Amino acid sequence: MKPKKYTTSIKQQLKELINSFKNKKIIWVLCYDILFILIAGIILKTSAMLMTGQLEKAGLTKPSALTPEILSQQIGTLKSLAIIFFIITIIAYIILIIDYTLFRGWAWTKIFNKKPTKAYMKKFLLLNLIWITGWIILFVLLLNIINPQYYFYLIITAVILYTHLTTVMHYSYTKTNKIKTSINKAFATGIGKLNKFIIPYLFIIIFYIIFTGIITLIPKQSQAMAIFSIIILFMAWYKTYMNQIIKQT
Repeated sequence: MKPKKYTTSIKQQLKELINSFKNKKIIWVLCYDILFILIAGIILKTSAMLMTGQLEKAGLTKPSALTPEILSQQIGTLKSLAIIFFIITIIAYIILIIDYTLFRGWAWTKIFNKKPTKAYMKKFLLLNLIWITGWIILFVLLLNIINPQYYFYLIITAVILYTHLTTVMHYSYTKTNKIKTSINKAFATGIGKLNKFIIPYLFIIIFYIIFTGIITLIPKQSQAMAIFSIIILFMAWYKTYMNQIIKQT
């Protein structure tokens, strides 16, 4: 890219960055994200309570009941608990995917000024189920291959890649309503045209560093809530901003 053209590109990207903060759809996306998190929290808490209830019923909540000798005598009970826990986990997982699909679907259709039809939501649910399950399987496999000392870097890399590729995929699906095309676009555009995202992500990183820097000025007892609030607001803005960037790729 020639210097003049490169400078023009930076100016254009900077202009789009500034305009992205004026997008009123951020409020809608923020509300959907908050509702998703609240409901997800209820689902996870309910699942934990059900599992704890089963442990109490089996008398395995007391430390004295967790000795190797007693556990060896409870093989049948432990097998039954494993099956119950597995069923609870699967049901909770499916409900979480439904929760995720509903609010992500409403957010993206709002960004696109579209109506979230039943057909859109049904296919979007299948897309998310395939996509998220695939990532979980891949992540578990990598955990068994990679040295534990690199787990931190694995988690950071996975979060960044997942966020980037999923955003591209959701954009593509909302535009085309095609599952296979959306998954292909996630890699073809998200990775194949990575150079198109360099400048926007530099702005995103700078923006994120500034906001996280502000957190250090907040009293320590309030920092956890501040971090949570900033991340939620950041992700709502991120989706609306990336919508404009992906549109140009």
